[in-house]
Parts: sequence; structure tokens; C-alpha cells
Amino acid sequence: MSEYVIETRQLTKRFAEQLGVDQVDLHVPKGKIYGLLGRNGAGKTTLMRMLLNLARPSSGEILLFGKPHLHNPKMTYRRIGSMLEMPGFYENLTGKENLQIIARLRGQQYQSSVEQALEIVGLHQERKKTFANYSLGMKQRLGIAAAVMHEPELLILDEPINGLDPVGITVVRQYLEALCRERGTTILISSHILSEIEQLADIIGVMHKGRLMEEVSIAKLHERNRQYVQLEVSDVNKACLLLEQQFGINDYQVHTDNKLRIYTALELRSQFNSAFVASGLQVHEMLVSEDKLEDYFTKLIGGGDIG
Repeated sequence: MSEYVIETRQLTKRFAEQLGVDQVDLHVPKGKIYGLLGRNGAGKTTLMRMLLNLARPSSGEILLFGKPHLHNPKMTYRRIGSMLEMPGFYENLTGKENLQIIARLRGQQYQSSVEQALEIVGLHQERKKTFANYSLGMKQRLGIAAAVMHEPELLILDEPINGLDPVGITVVRQYLEALCRERGTTILISSHILSEIEQLADIIGVMHKGRLMEEVSIAKLHERNRQYVQLEVSDVNKACLLLEQQFGINDYQVHTDNKLRIYTALELRSQFNSAFVASGLQVHEMLVSEDKLEDYFTKLIGGGDIG
């Protein structure tokens, strides 16, 4: 049996002359949270639509639970919960009424599943409010409730925390973590909020212009991230020469024209500062920091906002 709940092989989606998804090999292990990152237009939503059989691939393969996704689609997709983009519900009905309709369509007759889903996402006290009067964050939470109501083995969520306030984000994150850790639910989640993905995901995949640039575990990513001392000086070349000659340090990196990062002997940072000043250098800034997910993302695909 495959260790991957989702696996794609050279998955490609072409729109006329444009490639929306370009030969993507995705690997989502069972019982893990996989964070899919990328700017707007990177291909994240298109990829998820193909996984959910809402868009047809131009070429390539999709394996779900170790088998081709169309091998037995009725049974396969019963095992999956999803929320893509803004969820659609009946505007004139309450959240509870909307979920009851979805439950009946799925063949669920248990009232408790509706109540539990509303409580999980914090909407159990809004039973009488119609969907038309929901805030953006409430609409997102109802979408998550609909996705998890039938206790799926695999959850596919596209920007599930979009529009949530900080408390709502924390609640959803804690719930998704509990789903994965306690019930073994596999989760594929896309988001532009990198700090949340860093806290939530076991593995991340970075998409750029339709291609999957890299898959890496958060644990390995943290191993790569190294603490450093960053100094802003008046003459970075002279500072580097001093580091090598006076301290025997070669493990540094020139970050910008006037900033450098030192990755070793961090405990000597006050001595670095004193030596630079004694040599006539002006030290404008000194801080101890470490690379974050934003740094990794920027190094991989270049600068710019993420969405």
C-alpha cells in the first residue's frame, strides 16, 4: 500500500497556450499536514481542482489512496472533504439549515454531525443567523464545517483561514492539528499566511508559475535555518577582511551592500563590534536572528508578495 494519500506524476494542465500546472510530482504522506505555498496564479487552486476531479488534467496521473483517482470515484471522493475558494451556500438559510441539506445529500442522517461541526468552528451560537448576514470569516468557518462534517480521511482546503481574525485563525489551526494528530486525517492546505503554514504543516511544497519548485519537511527546513548575527557597517569589505584576519571566521555572508551575516561564534558579537569600531568602521546595526519561512520562499522564487 502506498505511503502517500495523494501522489501526482507529471501532472499538467494547459489553458490554450498557457500552462496552469506544469509536470507536478506531488507527494502527500498519510496522516500529515502538507502546506502548499505560492503567489496568486502559481497554480495551487488549479492543482487542487484536478485532485478533486473538478478539472480534467491535460496529461499526467493522479493517485488517491494509492489508486488512480478515477478507479472508483464514487467511493474515493466519499473519503475526501474539501473547501475551495469562497464556499457557496443558500443565502436565505441559516448555517445549520445549509449543513442539514449537505448532510442529507451525502446520505448522513445524524443530527449530531451537524451540531458537532457547527460547534467545532464556533458557529453553534449563530444558529438563527442566515448565511447572507454572515461575515467573511463566518462564511469561511461554515465552509470548513461542511468539509469536515462527514469525518473525511483526506481534507483539501484552499485558503481556509482567509478572512479570519487572529482568534479565528488560532481556533482553526488548533482544530486542524487535532484532526491530524488525534484522528489521523491527512490534510492538504494552501495559504498565503506563511507564519501559519510554518506553525501547522509537517511538509511544504512551493509552487511558482505552475511548477512545484521543492518539497521539504518543516523539520529539515528548520535544520537549514541557522541563527546568525547581522551587522550593518559603513564598509562591508573591510569588515569581512577583519573577520577573516582577526577572528579567523570565514562562515559569513554579505547580505546587502552594507550588511553581512555571521553564522559562527555568535557569542563573540560584542567583540566583533568593538573590533570594527576600533578599525574606524561605523556599526549602524547589530541583531541576532534566524531565517524564517519567508526567507526560504524568497530565496526559492525571488522577492515579492505572496498570495
